[in-house]
Amino acid sequence: MKKIIALILCLATVFSFAGCSNGRTKTNLEGDLSEILTSIYSNTEIYKEPAYPFVQTPISEDNCGTNLDMTYEKLSESVDEAVESVSSIGALTHSMILYKLNDKADVDLFVSDLSKALKNDRFGCLKAKNSSVIASGNYVLSIVDHGETCEEIITAFQKLAGEYTESVDVEYEISGGMLKP
Repeated sequence: MKKIIALILCLATVFSFAGCSNGRTKTNLEGDLSEILTSIYSNTEIYKEPAYPFVQTPISEDNCGTNLDMTYEKLSESVDEAVESVSSIGALTHSMILYKLNDKADVDLFVSDLSKALKNDRFGCLKAKNSSVIASGNYVLSIVDHGETCEEIITAFQKLAGEYTESVDVEYEISGGMLKP
């Protein structure tokens, strides 16, 4: 009888931990965000050769509004750090931001909020054609691009991360000559 009660208590404990995951999956991603972004590029065909120059910038209070319709204060509630990587080649224009979420953040809620906050006018006169958000563990990647690089970047992220949650594509419609989310 004691063994059955002990087994029931053990199972109850295991299931209680499973309910506290905050939408997180296991991930193979580790380390510095800039290094992870560089690894994503090296796992794509389009960016592998020749070596394209990329500019990597930490997301801060000064530049948060350039990329997102979200305040830095709101972003900071869920994010420990974020780094943007932008292509400096016009034909491959894109913005890729890797976010490292804090332990309190709800991944699914952050992905949902982020997918609504991505700016399709990030590049001025070039409006984004594709946007996507994908998560693995406490890492979330957002991509806004003018070309066709989104899918390849997602595939590279998935390859590096191992397990991942599904990506959320952000749809834009053409209205009056402008792309609108």
